[in-house]
Amino acid sequence: MGRFVFAALVGAVVLISAFAGSASALAQDASKIGVIDGNGQAASLETVLDGRRAVIHLWATWCAPCLEELPELADFLAAEPHLASHVVVLSVDTAPYSRVERFLRQRLMLPELASLKVVKGEMGSEFGVRGYPTTLFVDESASVVERRTGMVDWRDPATKEALAAHFVK
Repeated sequence: MGRFVFAALVGAVVLISAFAGSASALAQDASKIGVIDGNGQAASLETVLDGRRAVIHLWATWCAPCLEELPELADFLAAEPHLASHVVVLSVDTAPYSRVERFLRQRLMLPELASLKVVKGEMGSEFGVRGYPTTLFVDESASVVERRTGMVDWRDPATKEALAAHFVK
């Protein structure tokens, strides 16, 4: 009976690994995601990323952890402008951009935090996002090389080190 349990466990690990591999091999296509900025300029996420390594931080106005995390992210970006230029803050809200921008300015008091908004496509299905906030580290082809689901501690020096290391590869 012990061998049977061991074999079943090995089989389960192999099966889980196969599914995990297929999830990480998700065909991510940043050209299918349309975004808009505060000036009303629309572009594909692919165009925004411009073939460079980046970090995409996904959030929504209805996401309580996102609202707690955004002020820390804004402070981090203001303190680290050399890293901030590689971070794309992206709202997944379905509301118009003006509502998202007003929310950042008036509700969160973050007028300096620039956020794009998804206007075409679905980040969840295209990039395998399961919840918000999510922070995606993407390579030059916009493939996710690291995913952090949930709040990131933007005050932790390890976060700064992880971002810096990601951009120098």
